[in-house]
Amino acid sequence: MYRQILITPEDRLLQRIVWFNSNAEISDYELNTVTYGEAPASFLVTRTVQELAHGESDKFPAASKIALREIYIDDLILEADTPNAAMTAMQELNDLMRSGGFHMRKWSSNCPKILESLNSTQHSVAADHP
Repeated sequence: MYRQILITPEDRLLQRIVWFNSNAEISDYELNTVTYGEAPASFLVTRTVQELAHGESDKFPAASKIALREIYIDDLILEADTPNAAMTAMQELNDLMRSGGFHMRKWSSNCPKILESLNSTQHSVAADHP
């Protein structure tokens, strides 16, 4: 998730690192993406998802509401009343996140119907049903 969010060019100066190689030569790098472990990283990821949800709310209204309420950094917990409602929400969430350059890869469910649907659409699935 972190490496999928680009930092604006003018802010990359704030993400400079110095690298010493085995010959004691110094190299200077600017990181282009959010870096895991930096103090503001989780805020930047959360804020990026919120901005995406707000910006795409006309196109993906249900997914935008879910993203604003249920996503924390790169985790999402979703509940639905029926398998069809869950699959509809999952598809819209996939579309919303894809519009921002994010690709949701792992889904888990306690519903065999949803797991079968995921397998048939080539999603990576963690099956945790009883």
